[in-house]
Amino acid sequence: MIGTLQNLEPRYCSPEDFLCVENEEINEQIYVTEGQYMVGIIINTRIRYHLKLKNKSIVCGYENMKGYQTDYSYKALTMIRGYTLRK
Repeated sequence: MIGTLQNLEPRYCSPEDFLCVENEEINEQIYVTEGQYMVGIIINTRIRYHLKLKNKSIVCGYENMKGYQTDYSYKALTMIRGYTLRK
């Protein structure tokens, strides 16, 4: 069955790690269970972060389902723990 718990892989990121970067092809969804991260966009060749999100959220879910490249950069603020579901 597609989407069962057996398809989820543990995922960990240290503070300052990028979960994914703008214009990167997305091949996974990240389900964040613990931790906090920032969402930003590139403006004048610099990444500007404007949004902080935390546990119980999904990173790159929409882009992965539609086969798009991401429009945003996601960077860990704290230790991130969660699960990855690959394409």
